[in-house]
Amino acid sequence: MLPSTHNLHARFLAAQMPFSLPSGSLSYLDAYADSASPLLATQPLGDTALPQFMRSLQAQTMAWRQHQLYSPSDWLLEGDQNGFGLAGSAADPEAPRASPPQVSVPSCQGSTVPHAHEPINFLSLLHPASSPPYNVFVTRIIRSSDQQASIFLQQKLKVADVEERHKIVDAICARGFEMMSHRFGNWAVQRCLEAASTPEERRKIIGCMRGRVVELATNCYGCHVLQKALDCEEDIRLLIVSELLLGDPASTLTNKHASHVWSKIMELTWTPPAPPIFAYVNKSLKGKWASLACHETGSLVVQHAFENLEESAKDGIIDELLNQGSTIFADICKNQWGSYCIQHILEHGSQKHRQMCLDHLMNDLLDFATNEQGFKSVMRVIKEAGPDTLDRMVKRMCEPAKSGRRAMIVDLALSVTGSQLIASVLPQADKDQRALLYDCIRGHIVTLRGCKTGSKVIWLFDRMRAYYGY
Repeated sequence: MLPSTHNLHARFLAAQMPFSLPSGSLSYLDAYADSASPLLATQPLGDTALPQFMRSLQAQTMAWRQHQLYSPSDWLLEGDQNGFGLAGSAADPEAPRASPPQVSVPSCQGSTVPHAHEPINFLSLLHPASSPPYNVFVTRIIRSSDQQASIFLQQKLKVADVEERHKIVDAICARGFEMMSHRFGNWAVQRCLEAASTPEERRKIIGCMRGRVVELATNCYGCHVLQKALDCEEDIRLLIVSELLLGDPASTLTNKHASHVWSKIMELTWTPPAPPIFAYVNKSLKGKWASLACHETGSLVVQHAFENLEESAKDGIIDELLNQGSTIFADICKNQWGSYCIQHILEHGSQKHRQMCLDHLMNDLLDFATNEQGFKSVMRVIKEAGPDTLDRMVKRMCEPAKSGRRAMIVDLALSVTGSQLIASVLPQADKDQRALLYDCIRGHIVTLRGCKTGSKVIWLFDRMRAYYGY
């Protein structure tokens, strides 16, 4: 108890003692103690000596920093210093170096020079009095795919006078092929070929195509320019057609872009005597029409030929499709694209050609009716059929197939597409024809009931018997 009380007393006495610095600890402040000013001598330490010392250090530091920042610029050439407007010269060693270099910036007020990235005011350039550099816009279209520049050229062609139109056409023709095969450039070229243009302007544009028609026809953008050019004068049409014929017609007819150009050619009307275009096409494609009909784009070309050519021009095509035997016909009819050509003949062909298709289909009715693509041609026969054709089909369904085991209608009922054919025939058949068909399936009820499609066919016959009473 007594020692702890003694310690507390000692701590209390220590807290009452004044604070004293050891001698010599602040010797660097002695220089400030002999101040001449009595006012400074009477001021406390915190208000006089220490701030003055800090200001002295700061002044020395700033002098050192200025010496580092504004070092002599002897490494600059004299011409460069004068060009930048530097104060002082390397040739003058007495020039002041403590002040920072002053760079004079020229004023831009009143300057007429446009900024490099200033947007183009297309609306003001559309004014009839304006004459902008059209070659610059053509370059922007080709290099930067500038759609707005293409739109501007198209709009300018609408409002420009003849002289201004000539300037635009000349700028486009300077890079004609690149513009025709460009995503946005082809629209400006098409505008040049429209009715408002003069024949001289159109011939300038066509001159850029010379020797490159096939290349343009197989280009996804160039083919549109060619189709627009085919609406122009006949001499322009002949230039395009002759270059396509001099190339390989089979390759362009099967090209997904060039086929549209050929379709456009087939729709053209010529001043008599018309050039023998399709006589040349038939000659160059002799023996290839069947394979062309089975091609995705070639099928469209064949159908365009059926619709737009004269009968004499179509004979060579149809002869290769229908008169080359059942094997060639089956290949076309069962093809995804060729089946459209057969359906087109059945719907729009002459009586002779329709009869030829019908003969092929009836001979192998089971084969075509149970094929997904061939079934489409058989259904086209049902839709276009008259009473004689329907009667012929019913009798053929009652006959045995090539195997000779049972009537064809039983095999048809066991397939999905064949049962659909039966369902399409029954509503159009009369009472005697339905009775004839029912007699053919009566002995195969068990076989048909074991199949989903066969059960449906039996249900259809039972419904017909209940309704018509046979």
